[in-house]
Amino acid sequence: MSEGKLDTALSVPRAAQQAELARLGLQEKHRQMADKLFDMGLEPLPAHDDIAAYVSKSKADGQGGALQLQAVPSTDGKTVTYNKVNPDGSLTPTTHVYTNDSAGADQAKLWLAQNVPLQSKITAAHQTFEEKLAAKNEPRSPS
Repeated sequence: MSEGKLDTALSVPRAAQQAELARLGLQEKHRQMADKLFDMGLEPLPAHDDIAAYVSKSKADGQGGALQLQAVPSTDGKTVTYNKVNPDGSLTPTTHVYTNDSAGADQAKLWLAQNVPLQSKITAAHQTFEEKLAAKNEPRSPS
């Protein structure tokens, strides 16, 4: 094989490798963006009730938005247990129990940030984007 043909033959796999590396880099940027958008959605939530409402409204549950949660304080008010709201309205406690204060709410948000699967975060980010776009495009009534 001549030197020119060898260089051409070697450049094709290199180009394919570079394209694959670029694709993987883009995927990593999308993952980071989905993580950041999801975390930004959690950030302003000050209390357990707000977090439960956010999760209930979101499609980040991996069930298309079917998961409904309610934060239920203990009888002494010191802790909160997240309960799944069943179709009949009854509650099923989860294993997620936190202190009933801002530190406990922060722990709950951290758990969500670390444990919600990437695809669910992407779904939630897309949902948030669509909601903001719809709100921006709604006709405003004259004041």
